[in-house]
Amino acid sequence: MKTRIKLLIGIVIILVLYFILFSYYVKKYRTEERKPIEAIPDLVTVDKILNFIADNKIVYLDSLNTSFTNKNINSEELLKYAYYVLVETEDFKNGVETSKLDKVIKDAFGSKIKYKYVDVNFNKKSQLKYLKDDDKYVLEGDNIKPTISAYDYVINYESRLGKYILTVNKIFIKDNKAYATINDLNKTTNSIFDVKTSDLHVYLQENHDSLNKYLEEYEYTFTKENGNIVILKYQIKNKAVKKPLNKEK
Repeated sequence: MKTRIKLLIGIVIILVLYFILFSYYVKKYRTEERKPIEAIPDLVTVDKILNFIADNKIVYLDSLNTSFTNKNINSEELLKYAYYVLVETEDFKNGVETSKLDKVIKDAFGSKIKYKYVDVNFNKKSQLKYLKDDDKYVLEGDNIKPTISAYDYVINYESRLGKYILTVNKIFIKDNKAYATINDLNKTTNSIFDVKTSDLHVYLQENHDSLNKYLEEYEYTFTKENGNIVILKYQIKNKAVKKPLNKEK
């Protein structure tokens, strides 16, 4: 009987020691050998966004003169954008393959963007016609030049849950007069200041604080698709005070 009791006590002691050792090694493994997973730094800097805008001529979206998202932008607007990007190097009078317009659109908006090949109306004199049999676009009428900002002044950049938001003030120039919007430019009203395009960068750097309330905010939102930057949204905020400064340069 005593032998059985001693045996049971020995077994219990062994089990207790085993449990203590097991707990020790588990704790050691958790605290010493398993290293915490480090967060991957977000490497989409403002410089990369600005390079993407320059490389893909995102500024030509100005010519659409409207806010949009990549879900509500229509086919005609997308094709207009592609035309504005390509018109400097391609002869639309002789026809341009749809594959070239496709590349421009998908490089900017990503491979998931949806659109159809439709005729594009610029005005009563100019139209971009889709020739289905040739799979080309041909311009009927005069070439249409895009209207784009002379300078984008960065006022804010932030990264938020995989989205990259760049806010800028845009300056449009005509006859050495600066305007905050394309509408003001077209109507030649609400000129903010006079300046030569070549002097614009320096002028804004020196005077932006006093000009800020007269400038509109334009907000770009980007994300990444398969490692590549693409645009999600372009928004014209229309927050400026509509009062000319009458400031001469």
